[in-house]
Amino acid sequence: MFEKNYLKQLYEIDKKLIEFKKERIKLLTYIKFKDIQKQGRFSLITSKNDLRKIDINLYKKSVTPKQFQDSIGVSVKMAEKYLSSEQIKDVVYYVSTNKLVVVKS
Repeated sequence: MFEKNYLKQLYEIDKKLIEFKKERIKLLTYIKFKDIQKQGRFSLITSKNDLRKIDINLYKKSVTPKQFQDSIGVSVKMAEKYLSSEQIKDVVYYVSTNKLVVVKS
């Protein structure tokens, strides 16, 4: 199945993956532009994932130095311990990712 030169094979596969990813991006861009959701037995499924993130500079300004020191590596849960819900709204931001998958029905 594999030749003896495993690293060369891996390198070649990685090059092909990069090309496939570029081609996939082009196709997805076209599909979005044309607003294609279904073609024959194939459908485009979109799932969205939102992640909450902390704006560290705003957080640091909102808490005491001791609180900031105690919460290095700040999770949103940790920030919620020290800040009001209004302050949380100011320092937390969301990162959205969309995953597009084509399924055959």
